[in-house]
Amino acid sequence: MTGKIIGGIIGAMVAGPWGAVIGATIGHFSIDSKSGEGAGQNQFLILMCEASAKIAKSKGVIKKEEIAELESIFKELRLDSEARKRAIGYFRSAKNSPRSLNEIAEDFAAHFPSLDARQTFITVLIRIALADGALQSEEMRELRMACAALKIDPSILSGLGGTRNSSSSAHSSSESQDLAEAYAVLGVKPDASLDEIKTIYRKKCKDLHPDVLRSKGLGEFAMKAIEAELVKVNDAYERIMKARR
Repeated sequence: MTGKIIGGIIGAMVAGPWGAVIGATIGHFSIDSKSGEGAGQNQFLILMCEASAKIAKSKGVIKKEEIAELESIFKELRLDSEARKRAIGYFRSAKNSPRSLNEIAEDFAAHFPSLDARQTFITVLIRIALADGALQSEEMRELRMACAALKIDPSILSGLGGTRNSSSSAHSSSESQDLAEAYAVLGVKPDASLDEIKTIYRKKCKDLHPDVLRSKGLGEFAMKAIEAELVKVNDAYERIMKARR
């Protein structure tokens, strides 16, 4: 129960698909699960790894960059060695599973109906898809179908598409993806006005201020996660301001 409460607090404060991971992490994967917390954590891992395998294999071959990104996500979720071993097993067994990503996403939404949980799920898929630096049409199609199954606005995929061949265009693509992520971290649309962006940024900084959060009695684990999120918010704001000069 404590995990759910903390996850709800943080998830509410940190808007946008990239920030939603914090809510799921602190909530120990049990956000709105129909089963117990332990079972909810395991179900989250199973579905996350199944979906990651599907999006990684959508181009035909799973690349080392995608595996590395999944390992990075495991670290962020602070999986212990046993949970990590199980997660890798789920990923491997899902590679040749007959289940489609759409079916997995629908299953996830049924088990974890909260918006924070669904945003977390699509965030993981986006990160895996972008791991090799080039979002292919097959990946975009799968992500759009996943958004529909999860009932998430597909506009979060804006600016992420397109395969580039030359080194200069690849660099441009990377910058575009970084900027799209920056807008997502702040929870604003790319066409938002400068005043709107500044207002939202200031509010986030206030909501994530350590003194404010300590008064809520959050533990050390939660505080470290929130401090990391505040760094992301500041970095995102700086990237957006730089792009708008």
